[in-house]
Amino acid sequence: MTRRPSFALAVGAVAPDEWQRALAALRIDLDAAGLTNACTLTVAAGRMPDVAAGDAVAVDLGWTDDLTTVFTGVVDAVEPGLDEVRLHALDGGAGLLALRLDQAYERVSAGDVVRDLAGRAGVGVGEVEDGVRFPSYVVDSRRSAGQHVRSLARTCGFESYCDADNALVFRRFSRTLADHTFAYGEDVLGAALFQAEPAVGQVQVDGESPAGSEGEDAWHWLASDWSGYRGRAGSGGAALLVRDAALRTQAAAQAAAEALLDDLRAAAVSGSVTVPGAPQVRLGDAVAIRDAPAGALGAPFRVRRVRHHLTRDGGLVTRIDFTALPGAGGAP
Repeated sequence: MTRRPSFALAVGAVAPDEWQRALAALRIDLDAAGLTNACTLTVAAGRMPDVAAGDAVAVDLGWTDDLTTVFTGVVDAVEPGLDEVRLHALDGGAGLLALRLDQAYERVSAGDVVRDLAGRAGVGVGEVEDGVRFPSYVVDSRRSAGQHVRSLARTCGFESYCDADNALVFRRFSRTLADHTFAYGEDVLGAALFQAEPAVGQVQVDGESPAGSEGEDAWHWLASDWSGYRGRAGSGGAALLVRDAALRTQAAAQAAAEALLDDLRAAAVSGSVTVPGAPQVRLGDAVAIRDAPAGALGAPFRVRRVRHHLTRDGGLVTRIDFTALPGAGGAP
């Protein structure tokens, strides 16, 4: 049986069949680092269906009749051109990046703050773990709610992104085995792997409070000697020094140091693989390449970005960017 690239689009009140006739190209960009996922639909000039900013968008991709939802969001803009018109859609991450507010919290976890910010931005909540606890945490309008979410994710060593159903995910990456394995010479159109020594060998994080030794009621005190409220991870090599006023316990500073070192080590090993359309690959998954000439590609890798591209001439192609698993980074 011949497999054919297939798609289903739901945009506002437009009939799905209308997109089957009008669509010239489709691109989905899922990015764990950027918080916001995007979709671009391209049609010939004069053939764009009747859509408007704010219309709901849902995209399914796959082969023949086996479709998987890969994006849910809303129309952000319609860009007319001489030969073609492009429709741009964004998911709930855009709402978080647009929201600015001033809000103080006491005795909360990072997850508590993230859930509240998602609610205020009108973003659905998926799997949100608690992470680091804070005696006090302040969200200020100098940074967007999305920037605060990403900062909290770095502190906790978590991922933060909207899933295919447009629900915010805030959790630790816990995969140790590949969710998807592609066979070199069968599934792989192209692959690359970059390995380097981590930029730093150790991380030191300083907080700003003696709450760790004096109790949470002392969170507002300023420490004259930070040595007892400091987090350290790693040894040898260059040292990265971080000062974070939000970390007001030694436990939080230690967790942040360990998470940051893990991320830096993992980022030292990165790469990409391009395959015939693989809509089943999602942010939060792990992938591996079997039987590759470079044996290191057989290890599980953490998916950091997924780009699906569908055209009438080129079919459906997926590029997956990855890094090493947390705790497994660094040059061999």
